[in-house]
Amino acid sequence: MNKQTLINSTFKSIEKITDGNFTTLRNFDLIPEHSSLENDIDVLVPNKHISDLINNCKDNYFIYQDQNPCLYGAEPHIHFKNEELDVHFDIVTGLYYRSSNDSNLFIKVNDELEKSMLKHKMLVDNIWLSQPMSEDELVHLACHCIFDKKKVTKRYEDRMNHLFKDCQEEKLKKLLEIAFYKTSNTIFESLSVGNSSKIYENYISFTDY
Repeated sequence: MNKQTLINSTFKSIEKITDGNFTTLRNFDLIPEHSSLENDIDVLVPNKHISDLINNCKDNYFIYQDQNPCLYGAEPHIHFKNEELDVHFDIVTGLYYRSSNDSNLFIKVNDELEKSMLKHKMLVDNIWLSQPMSEDELVHLACHCIFDKKKVTKRYEDRMNHLFKDCQEEKLKKLLEIAFYKTSNTIFESLSVGNSSKIYENYISFTDY
């Protein structure tokens, strides 16, 4: 078995076990050629399918959970690693991000974000099979940059600027408000002028609560 075969079979297993109710989260252009232990493959899989997925994949992966503390309904990431083939799936059961106050702590932002992502996911004719709609992916990337990375990389800046052009304004505003509350308008304004690189700075400097 080679890397691409393992990645393909893992996605097929996820699709079968979840009956298609999953989505790959980001960095689709890296899959499979540039996927690695470091460049992991992030996939949202509902919790009820995790036991079956682990049983199905345990012969091909070393599987373990993060040990970070979790609050507000967040659950640990589950890692599927194959060091020999340089493959790493990072499975999450919801959209959990690092706390703004404690980067070791994971929290759930809002159930509505993951519900929207799974409900509106797109089936694609690629190895990763499923990905979010533009609005859902953009809000997820904004959360990932602001809460997890504490910065906006050039890769994510370019992707968010690209996604914004395909977004329905009202749907995007609604999702941003769910994720960022009063800060959402400031973040939307930056996105609307192609200035997604500033969203982290806007978030941490916002004071009008």
